[in-house]
Amino acid sequence: TLEHSPIGASSMHRWSVCPGSVNLSSGIETTQSAYAEEGTAAHEWAAALLRARFDEHAIPDTPKNFSKDDLAHIDTYVQYVIEKMAVVGDTLLIEHEFNLKDIYPGAWGTADAVIWKPAIETLVVIDFKFGAGVLVMPNGNPQLRYYALGAMVTTPFRPKKVELVIVQPRCEHPVGPIRSETIDAMELLDFSVDLKDYAKATEDPKAPLVSGEHCRFCPAARICPALVEQTNALAKMQFGQG
Repeated sequence: TLEHSPIGASSMHRWSVCPGSVNLSSGIETTQSAYAEEGTAAHEWAAALLRARFDEHAIPDTPKNFSKDDLAHIDTYVQYVIEKMAVVGDTLLIEHEFNLKDIYPGAWGTADAVIWKPAIETLVVIDFKFGAGVLVMPNGNPQLRYYALGAMVTTPFRPKKVELVIVQPRCEHPVGPIRSETIDAMELLDFSVDLKDYAKATEDPKAPLVSGEHCRFCPAARICPALVEQTNALAKMQFGQG
């Protein structure tokens, strides 16, 4: 499995807004939180179940200490992928690793599930979110577009449409746990230009540091001068010193 890229899909919402965070985070060791470890285990189990379903030689490992509820949530994702794959002629890629080095060196990642539906010339890119703390929507989602671009560039599939899907069973939403957006495949070519521009900006030693909601999971949050400045400004306002 590929290590996380410093300009990877899951952190693009941060480094595209705060290009300086990539250099500032360089060399900082990150430890996985209990939530992240739980999410990783859920993804591994889901992938094992899918492989067992479509490959008779694949035998899934015993799941890691999941509750009945957890197993039901994982099954929501697994069943959705199976239903999406129901049409004869469709192709499923599980945990599809890709490298976008031709667009920008160091841009790589892994898409949870990719389904090619030739009958309707549609590429379906599914992202499984096991987390319950942060609601994720597919609309305009840079992480999903990154995965979709990776799938399109590194496979022989030539879609006209791309369906971007979030499966997040543990986070309540009026629409339900499965939310999707369908875009024209040409939009991904526009996105590839943006991706290149954003990635290039992170190479600048003087790239700006911009604080905001995206700081939440930044490895450099503790040492970030922009965040310290923001915290001090908020404190001054609260204590009426500003």
